[in-house]
Amino acid sequence: MWLFTRFGYFEASAPNAASVQEGRPVHLRARRRSHLLNLQRAYPELRSLPVLGSRAAGWHLAMTRTAWAHLLGQLARDLDYQDFLQGVREGGHCDLAYYEKLGEVAAAVGELQGA
Repeated sequence: MWLFTRFGYFEASAPNAASVQEGRPVHLRARRRSHLLNLQRAYPELRSLPVLGSRAAGWHLAMTRTAWAHLLGQLARDLDYQDFLQGVREGGHCDLAYYEKLGEVAAAVGELQGA
């Protein structure tokens, strides 16, 4: 699952297909460490989770499925903008490069949808 948020871009995945049955953690990966740190600043319950990885391999947090579901709920409850790009720009969490790339993604998706 890809998540574009005002805190950054994340990819959520399970380590393997048996993860659901075995209760293994969800990995939340980011290409920029700062995006995970933004998320930890916004949601203090994530601060106890170490940000693991490297610049070459990417960064990630591992969390329980319960914590993952809670985070998704928090992101939904904290939604307080009418326009996502404006929310990113005004939120002050991410840099201009992320904001500009979101504009490119929005344009590409618009083309796919025939807009």
